[in-house]
Amino acid sequence: MVSAGGAGQPLEGWRCDANDQVDRLYAAGGWLYAGGRFSRIGGIVRSNLVRINPVNGTVDGAWSPAPNGPVFDLSADSTHLYLAGGFTTVGGSVASFAARIPLSGATADASWAPQPDSLCARICVSGDSVYVSGNFTSISGLGQSYLARIPRTGGTADGTWKPPIDGALLALVPDGANGCWGGGRFDSNGSGSGFARFS
Repeated sequence: MVSAGGAGQPLEGWRCDANDQVDRLYAAGGWLYAGGRFSRIGGIVRSNLVRINPVNGTVDGAWSPAPNGPVFDLSADSTHLYLAGGFTTVGGSVASFAARIPLSGATADASWAPQPDSLCARICVSGDSVYVSGNFTSISGLGQSYLARIPRTGGTADGTWKPPIDGALLALVPDGANGCWGGGRFDSNGSGSGFARFS
């Protein structure tokens, strides 16, 4: 954490050092969540995902979902934390590349399991949908590449929503109207190259 005033120096009383890369920070439910490729953070052994007291920088030692691979992105709604990455288990449960965890727990929600066939790089919650992008060419058993929409209440990809994407989306942001903006290295069949809105 850095000071909002002065020269913007790191606050010495707030330390949560990680032994490897932190890819994403996300604030939800009174906690600061950190996802990345670390195995130790805040002075304790923790793999790839932790939650931190935002006031003092202390890692919650009782919370350990321990994804078995890197976490590249995080998002949340009022009840769940959503994660995208290169993992295949979360909280000891099978959860490949995209998963959600109840904010009150540390185990992947088995009812929400889109099961892409390769890593996911970005995830965002927008309205009643979750958008996920990555290197996949199949998700929920559907032949669908790079970008998918998963209902928050369903847990499998919407097979009727198939934007014509031919490359990687490296950024996803909710558009405030149940859709998302996406940026990256892609063409969207004439409707957007490198930056587009998906509704």
